[in-house]
This record gives sequence, structure tokens and C-alpha cells, in this order.
Amino acid sequence: MKSYVLKLTCAIAIDGQIHKAGSLVEVSEAEAKNFLHRGKAVLATEEDGVELQEEQTGTDYSSWTKPALLEYAKTRGLEVAIGMTKDQIIDVIEAAPAAGDDTDQKEGE
Repeated sequence: MKSYVLKLTCAIAIDGQIHKAGSLVEVSEAEAKNFLHRGKAVLATEEDGVELQEEQTGTDYSSWTKPALLEYAKTRGLEVAIGMTKDQIIDVIEAAPAAGDDTDQKEGE
């Protein structure tokens, strides 16, 4: 069973234990989809100290909410705007280099 590391956007109880906003939690794929869809979490990035696994990079973003997509794109340093559609935001995310690759480009700008 796949598991994902998420960064919580608000305090939430998982398996009877309360986790604060900003906490990193490892959850099942079903829980991850639920939290991401409801905007309760974003995928943890390398900046959060998490090594991305291959299965995390092949994410189906269509099930995410627009606010979750916006937050995720912003944490990756991608240029997105509130006025963009979900499809446009997904296109920007999928077209961007891997999270570790775009950091070097920013430093050289």
C-alpha cells in the first residue's frame, strides 16, 4: 500500500492523535487524497526535509481542490494566480521541473 508524507495546513486528528498545522504526517493513499481534496494538507516537499519517492511525483492532481493546487504550486515557487482555472494550475505544476531542479534556477536569476 502506498503512503504519502503530507504537511498539514491546519490542526487535525489522525488515528485519535491531534497534529498541529505545519506538522509532517505519513498517511495512506486514501487518507492523503481525502486531506488534499479537502485542503487540509499539501504534499510535503524536499524543503520540508522529505525525500520525494517516484510514486509521489506521478500524482493525479485532478482530484485536488483549487486551493490545494494553488498552495502546492506556491510552495514549489511556481507562478500561479487565483484567477487561473484548475486545469491551468495543473498544467503549470506538471510542466515544472522536479522540486529540487528549479531551486538552482532561482538562485541564478
